[in-house]
Order: sequence, then structure tokens, then C-alpha cells
Amino acid sequence: MKLSVLSKISIGFVALLTTASITGAILVQIPLRQNVASRWLQHTHEVLLELETVLANMADAETGQRGYLLTGDRRYLEPYDAAIAQIDAQLQQLKVSIADNPEQQRRYELLERQIEAKLGLMAKTIALRSNEGFEPAVQVIFSGQGKQQMDAIRALINEMEQEENRLLERRIRDYRAISQLTTQAFLILLFLSLALICVVYYLVNSDITSRKRAEIENLRLLQQVQTERGLLETVLRQMPAGVIIAEAPSGKLILGNQQVEQIWRHSFLVADNVEQYCEYKGFHQDGRPYNPQEWPLARSILSGEVVIEEEIDFLAGDGTRGTMLVSSAPIRNAAGNVTAGVVTFHDISDRQLAEKELRRREAEVRFLNEALPLGIFKLDSQGNCTYTNSRAQEICGFTVEEALETGWRRFIHPDDTRQLWSQWLPAVAAHQEFCGEVRYLHRDGTVRFGRVKVAPLFSRSEAIGYVGTIEDITEIRAIEKMKSEFISVVSHELRTPLASIRGAVGLLSAGLLLNEPETAQEMLEIASLDTERLIRLVNDILDLERLESNKLTLVKRWCDAAATMRQAVESLQPVAEENEITLSLSPLSMRIYIDPDRIIQILVNLLSNAIEFSPPGATVWLSAELGSGEWGVGSGDKGDGETGELGRKHNHQLPITNYQLPITNSRTFIYCQRYWTRYSCR
Repeated sequence: MKLSVLSKISIGFVALLTTASITGAILVQIPLRQNVASRWLQHTHEVLLELETVLANMADAETGQRGYLLTGDRRYLEPYDAAIAQIDAQLQQLKVSIADNPEQQRRYELLERQIEAKLGLMAKTIALRSNEGFEPAVQVIFSGQGKQQMDAIRALINEMEQEENRLLERRIRDYRAISQLTTQAFLILLFLSLALICVVYYLVNSDITSRKRAEIENLRLLQQVQTERGLLETVLRQMPAGVIIAEAPSGKLILGNQQVEQIWRHSFLVADNVEQYCEYKGFHQDGRPYNPQEWPLARSILSGEVVIEEEIDFLAGDGTRGTMLVSSAPIRNAAGNVTAGVVTFHDISDRQLAEKELRRREAEVRFLNEALPLGIFKLDSQGNCTYTNSRAQEICGFTVEEALETGWRRFIHPDDTRQLWSQWLPAVAAHQEFCGEVRYLHRDGTVRFGRVKVAPLFSRSEAIGYVGTIEDITEIRAIEKMKSEFISVVSHELRTPLASIRGAVGLLSAGLLLNEPETAQEMLEIASLDTERLIRLVNDILDLERLESNKLTLVKRWCDAAATMRQAVESLQPVAEENEITLSLSPLSMRIYIDPDRIIQILVNLLSNAIEFSPPGATVWLSAELGSGEWGVGSGDKGDGETGELGRKHNHQLPITNYQLPITNSRTFIYCQRYWTRYSCR
């Protein structure tokens, strides 16, 4: 049965109304579902905020407790009191918020018990500090019970936050799915509207039996199409992205919103086919320009491809360059044929520039942290390490993993732990800077000295963590020690010959030896020899290059042992007489290959110490004897060229033998386990 024009028009109009009604019903339901999903998202964020607030108040309570324990000043309990006043209400609110989640309710019960136990322990330590003093309260802190409870609270809150984050991710996916459904419904409505318009238009134009009525109906339908087109254009204008609709298969651009002109910075392109898309200048990520057929809209029209968020660099009409994110899809009729295509795009140039600048700044900060000669570390508000640079790891001897959380504390020297906490805890409680020197047990077995500076980080006047630096002062300490030892050695080495010279010159200047010309001559010789030795000592001290290389050069020659011993005794004779000490010498006459200045220096040091610590009237003996040790034949120095004779002689060690120091009525024998250089027995 052939339908009349009016019937055909009526059927098409009913179909259009039915489609619009169904689609409208769907579109009405979508906002409702979006509102429900949005409320669940907001609910999840509220639960996360409540968990963070509970943890923050517990941290505030613990901070106030520690401040009061350290100072005894009840003003430090203000954060504690404020947190206690809020925690109960917050827990009740949290309980209501998670009433829909049995698993979270189970964790809440555990959390409530842990918080109750932690608050009870904090109240106990505060009472101990108030009633019994600092030590009993600190013993409770050092027991570790409070830390275990706080760790359990953090673990439970972390589990609850992870659960909420999983719910948040799922609800975000649901919300995005609803948004995607909105887009699909819009595209379906657009497709159906265009399809129905085409069908109605075809029916009107195909029926020539009632031209007048067809023309009237066609005019009405055209007006309806214009109304719908206006509605569509209004929707497109409100969209934040650029939108272009094109016919298929020609590719003629039939519709676009204002965002297109704003992004491309020139008027809407009048293109009748795909080839004219060359007016748009786009580039692949490798810099290769887009051909007209490569544009996402052209691919959707020509091959039915769906393109999702393709990143394209473009050249705008004003010469500026940017990057856009492009998505396109084909519009198909009931037969599945592509009748049109729609493309959406938005400019992400500013976002890319911001991300690039952020990456550049992060790289600069990372480079500075790694290049600085100082160690840098970061702690959270609880003293847990969250970051260390390579220099800090080198100084302290730990790796990044070993330093995280409380691992860095294991590398502090045990002898410095108590002193460090006694200075660190008050600074943390008062949110002040901390500066001190700490020793570290390095993994290579050495002890490193570090100068540590720590400063708090604030966010809205609240300390959120700490950043610190470590400077390795091990070498500085070693140099200071070397300087001290150097001054001590120099003062001792110079004092002995100066004392000998002063004693000899003193005897001569006092006129005590006017009638003893031989003794006076001996004093002059002693003063002359010690003056020369003093000059050699000063020259050695001034030889900075040798001191810096820590090398000692021995100037050896053949000497008589008895003469060397006698010179040492004679150089100290004036000092001995001033102190009423008798020097007794039992020399051993033999040829030895030595550095005489070094041997005399050793003997003078030993004798001067004996004189200094002997009472008046005492006697100091210096004697020598052959040692019993055997050296390998021909294994040492060759002497003064007598290789053959030295190879046939026995080599011995000659100890600086017993100097006897009488104390009161008894004798104390001191044997020095040092040896002269090797000598050859002649």
C-alpha cells in the first residue's frame, strides 16, 4: 500500500519525535547519574579528608606531648589539648561516613582502639612528667610503645586511605563512563537527527503527486531542520573544545564552533573536499607535515577510523606554533555507511609549556642537589627520611634505601646518640633550626665527622618536615689534630737544645767557670753543637714540602756509638746541673751506620724526660749493649762502600738501652723498645 505524502511526513515526524524523546529521556537520566556519581566522589574525598584530619590531630597531640615532656611548660600542651578536643568528634564523623562499607568499619574499630590506647599512653606520660619529673616520662618514651601505637595508627589509616583511593578510582571511572555516554548520546542524537532529516527530505522530494503540499511540508521540515541546526550550533558554541562536522565522502566542512577560529587564529575554512584541508598546517611529532588525507577528520570520513586524542603540532594563522589534542569519529547511517564525520580538538600548548618548565626546574634542582659538595637530606614531620642526595650517602655511608624512614639513625655513632636526641628533640618541639656535629659509622669501617644543619619546612605556619645539610669535616678535624700534634712536637724538639744552650751560656755568663777553662771550653762546645743541631731542627721544620708528604729523610754516616752517646749527655749536662741531677754514662765504643742527629734527638728526649721527672739528687744512667737479634747477611745498607767486609760481618740491632731512673730509695728500670738503625760490627 502506497502511503500518501502526509502519511510519510507524519511517520517521519513521529519517528523524529520518538527518537528525540528517547534520546531526551536518556539525556535526562545522564545528569541524574552524573549527580549520583559526583556525590559519591565528594563522599570519598570527604572520608580521605577526615582520615588525614584524624592523623594530623594525633600528630599535633604527640607534638604537644613531646614539647611538654622536654620543657615542662604547659603552654606546649595547647596543641595536645586542642587535638584531644577534636579527635572524638572527628572519629564519630568518620564512623558515620564509612557506615556503608563493612570492611572500613572493621578497620575503624581497630583504629578507634589504637587511638584510645595512644591517647591513654600520652596522658600517662604527661601525668608522669607533671608528678614525677622528666626521667620517668622519658623512660616511657624510650620503651617504644608510643611509636608502635603511632605506627599502627598510621598503618590503619593508610589501609583505609588505600581502600578509599580504590573506591575513588572506581567512581572516577564510573563518572568518566557517564561522561563518555553523554558524548555518545550526543553523537547518536546528531546522527539520528541528520539521518531522519535526510529521510524526511527524501520522502518529501520523492513524492510528486502533491507538489504543493510537499512544498509546504518541505518548508516546514526545513524550518525544523534550521531550528535543530541552531540548537546544535548553540550546543557547539558552549563546548570548550573546537568542533568541526564534515560531510562524507566529499569532506566538505559544514559546521564549526567559535573555538575553531580561536585555536587556529583565522576564520573558519570553507572547504568543499578533503584536498583543501592542506590550508591547515599540522606536523607529526617527528616534524613531518600532515597530508590532507592524514588529518583525523579525513581518516574518519574516508576509512571510518576512530581517532582518540592524537597529539598534533600546528602552525596557527598568526604564525605562532602550538600543540593540540585531536579526536575524531565517523557518523554512520542505518546501513552502516559513513555519512559524515565529527572532530574535536583543544589547544594544549600552555599545558605543555608548563610541563616542560616544570621538568626543567626539577632537572635543575636535581642537578644542584647532586652537584653540591654538601650532603642534602629531607625528613618528614615525624623525623622519617624521605630523600638524600649522593653526597649525603657518601658522607654517612648509607644507600638511599638504607636511609629511608628511620634507617639513617643506625649509622650515627652510638656515643653521640643520646647527646643528639637531647638537642634534636627540643628543636623539633619548638620548630627551630638545629646545628651540631655528629659522628657516623661508615660502611668502610671508618668514623666520619659531619656538621649537620637542619631547618623546618612550613606550610601555612605549620611544620610539614625538615630539610638539612651535612658537611664532611673529617679532614678538617684531622688537620686540626695534626696542627696540635705538630705544635707539641715542635715545642718539645726546640725546647731541649735551647735549654742546653741556655744552661751552658748561663754557667759561662755567671762566671762560675772562670777558674775552670777546660770546663768552660766544654760548655762552649756543647752550646756550639746544640746551636748547630737547633739550626738543623729549624731547617727540618721549615721544610714544608717534606712535612706535607709525611716523609722523613735520614742522612746516614759512620759514627762512633760512644761519641754519639757522650754528645747527648754533654748537651744536657747544664740542664742536669740546674735540676741537681747526676748524669752517668757507660758508653759502648763501636762503629755504627746511623743518622746521628736523629739518634741524638731520641737520646736527648729520653734523658730530658728522665731529668724532668727525677727528684733532686737522683742519678740518671745511660748505657748501651749489643743486642741478640741477627739480620740477614747482605740484606741491608752497604755502608760506605765496604760491601765485601759488610757481607762478612755480623749485623745486629743496637737498642737504646736501659736508662735507670731512681725514685726515692729504690730503682725503677725502664727499657725502651726502640732500636737504632742497623750497624756493622768492626
